[in-house]
Amino acid sequence: MNFFKYFYTECLQEVLKKPKVLGFREIKLIFLVALGDFLRNKINIEDFSSIANELYYNLKKPNWFDNFPDRLGYALEDATEIDYYYKKANGDKTSQKIYNSALEDLKEYYEENKSLLGEEKI
Repeated sequence: MNFFKYFYTECLQEVLKKPKVLGFREIKLIFLVALGDFLRNKINIEDFSSIANELYYNLKKPNWFDNFPDRLGYALEDATEIDYYYKKANGDKTSQKIYNSALEDLKEYYEENKSLLGEEKI
């Protein structure tokens, strides 16, 4: 198991088992770190999507994405599905369009929020 997969899934799952440990700010910061790593190709799309899945589905219910601050819920939702559409995109124009749109939305979200991590550029 590679480091990122271990850290983001094994370690994070232990933290997620403890309710109320992570607030929206912590969820957002973890997500931004993972998103930045994904955009820099430090983690693959499958691992990134798995991380988002843990943050989104294990901490909050999917019908609560409107309750996340700013656009965090929508970004997490895009991230949970991006691997699926990436895998289906070859030869499927609808999936390719959804993948491209989700990727652009995620890049935009990162650019709008990366200052929380003290980063200027990807």
